[in-house]
Amino acid sequence: MYWSPYRSPNLYFHIFDIMKISLLHKPFKDKKKESPLFVRVRGKTSNGVFSSSLISTGVNILPKNFSSGTIKTSTPNYTHKQKIVNTILNDLEQIISNIKENGLEPNPQLVKKEYENKLKEREFTTPVPKSFWKAFEEWKNSKRGKSRGYTKTIITLQNRLIDFQSYNKSIITFDFIVGRTIIFQSEFENFLMDSRELSNNYVNKLYGNLSSFLYFSYQLGYIQRKPKLKLLSQLVI
Repeated sequence: MYWSPYRSPNLYFHIFDIMKISLLHKPFKDKKKESPLFVRVRGKTSNGVFSSSLISTGVNILPKNFSSGTIKTSTPNYTHKQKIVNTILNDLEQIISNIKENGLEPNPQLVKKEYENKLKEREFTTPVPKSFWKAFEEWKNSKRGKSRGYTKTIITLQNRLIDFQSYNKSIITFDFIVGRTIIFQSEFENFLMDSRELSNNYVNKLYGNLSSFLYFSYQLGYIQRKPKLKLLSQLVI
């Protein structure tokens, strides 16, 4: 079963006959404040008594953005919030399936415990995020031993990015380059053209090295995706 990040799930998810999963919103008294959204797992325990467990989604929404057990599509940042919920639902489906395959009967408390264990495992295996510049230094060091001409182009890229920081009066981050690629390229190109007359070929060489660095960062898990950099007067890399 796949939970699409672009649609709201129904109120109840009948994963197995004995288990029901729903979204539960707990609003604060002040209806103008965002309050937490939970996934509720409900089912029978080994002695046949119904019980339930709540799993925090980490998502907060206003009461007006929750209706009939779903997040409204008009909710600010809806796609991101729904994607978080869908990821949890997929995890729970897998956990319940694994419990069944091991010959055990899933119940809310066991499902929650296994989910918390899964989160701990994910924390342990997830690479520690690095700042843009720490990752850049790591990438530059990995290129030691390359030709002098190539390493010089890396240093040139580093210098231009440092100059761009001063020009733009802000620290370069992965969020800026990966999350707002078009804006980054527009501002970076404006800086390059304002500071000196440069050819498209020169700028594209900078982008070539930057693209290599971003791929390096993607492989090591520092970023979730490698953005496509649009070359001047060319297609994408």
